[in-house]
Amino acid sequence: MGDYNTKKIVFVILSALITIQLVTCKATPLSEDLLEVNNNQDQEQAQFSEQQKRFKEKCVRAYGNEDAFSDMQEVRLYLSECVSDIFYNASVLGNELITAYENGSLKQVLIKYCDMKEDFVRCFSPFMKNLEKCMENEDEIKFVRVGMRFIKSVTGHVCYHNGQRTRDLIENGGFQCIDEKTTDVLGCFHSTKSLKTMFQSVYDNAFVFEEQKCMDVINYEKCVIDKLKDCNSTSAIDFHNNLFKAIKRVLPCDFSKSSNLM
Repeated sequence: MGDYNTKKIVFVILSALITIQLVTCKATPLSEDLLEVNNNQDQEQAQFSEQQKRFKEKCVRAYGNEDAFSDMQEVRLYLSECVSDIFYNASVLGNELITAYENGSLKQVLIKYCDMKEDFVRCFSPFMKNLEKCMENEDEIKFVRVGMRFIKSVTGHVCYHNGQRTRDLIENGGFQCIDEKTTDVLGCFHSTKSLKTMFQSVYDNAFVFEEQKCMDVINYEKCVIDKLKDCNSTSAIDFHNNLFKAIKRVLPCDFSKSSNLM
């Protein structure tokens, strides 16, 4: 276990929380991560600048001036610092979790972090409230508010029963399998065009959760579960089954009719 890359173990243990980052920071063009999509830096810089321009225009249309756009920089920095105050950084957290796994104190470490889950959720509040100022209609505002419920629900999944599901994932071999399947799981996400586009741009219906996105959530879930079926342990599938339940619980989709969304 100690040989695993610490950033990878954090990715798996807190996979739901990284999903949160995608929904918030990458849902707007204000994330510097957008510059890392491929190796063509000139092209990516142009894309980033264009997205900033489009998002600024959107904020001005919605709010009437540039204040909401300017404030996004401040609240994004607050979000980053607030989360860092709780989780420190990937290397420190990763080493702590690895050490805890090896010496049998994983339960205590997960309880320690899960006791701060309310503080973690509150980190997102200023960002999401400011993001609402840049939304141009009720459907877009509802999308942002769903995002906040999404954060709470997924955090609740990760910390369910003081992190029991996460501990089962690590102790029963689920982590190793997910680590090996990372490329396949990311491939599932990239195959869902509407979700991928939603996290990369502010064009078209990026801030509206229409039926196509509901369909792609189902398709993404089926793809991920299919990729994890050959894991030696069922803990990886169990973790993701419950993760998707937490996600679908707050999305504005009628998943009871999922057979009609294929």
